[in-house]
Amino acid sequence: MKTIFRRAAYIILAVAAASCAKAVVEGTNEAEKRYFDAWMKKNHPLLESVGLGIYVLEETDSTEETADTVKADGYILAEYTITDLEGNISSYTGKEAAKQLGTYDTTTYYGPKVLTTFENAIQAGVAEAVIGMKVGSRKKVIIPGWLMTYSSYDSEEEYIKKATAGSHVIYDITITDFADTIEYWEKEQIQKYFDANTVEFGDKDTSD
Repeated sequence: MKTIFRRAAYIILAVAAASCAKAVVEGTNEAEKRYFDAWMKKNHPLLESVGLGIYVLEETDSTEETADTVKADGYILAEYTITDLEGNISSYTGKEAAKQLGTYDTTTYYGPKVLTTFENAIQAGVAEAVIGMKVGSRKKVIIPGWLMTYSSYDSEEEYIKKATAGSHVIYDITITDFADTIEYWEKEQIQKYFDANTVEFGDKDTSD
């Protein structure tokens, strides 16, 4: 009788072990990573990732030797165009893109927009691309979907394992200004406006 019970127990343990072996759970972005890696191999086989795992397609340095450098915990003024991997535009700041899409409107503002570089206030992959750039420089990068998250982790592996999946994008961005505080930048812009549009006290229009 004991032998029968012992054999039954072995069978149950074996079945349980087999079930556990089959129940392999993939990480959050494993399937997307396979797709992304296949796309990169087909379209940019020689391109290597940098930092947390972005890929630099094009880069143009600033022509100003004393240009400010973008740092974390600050504010950038930037022009950008964002597309998916097939080149379909999803977001933009310039009127050229609006005209290309047929959405141009003369009453809409087109031009640089303010982005922050504070942790959890900018997507990890975008921060990886812009921090360290100089004002006046341009960069075009491929950012995997797991880096288009506002969450922060310490390594590419952790992003792949933990981050909520986003869309893979191609980000073409130009930095037009940078400030450590938004108040400083706002005051500077107001001063530039007054300098360009205000007549100095005492000046007169002597024309008839």
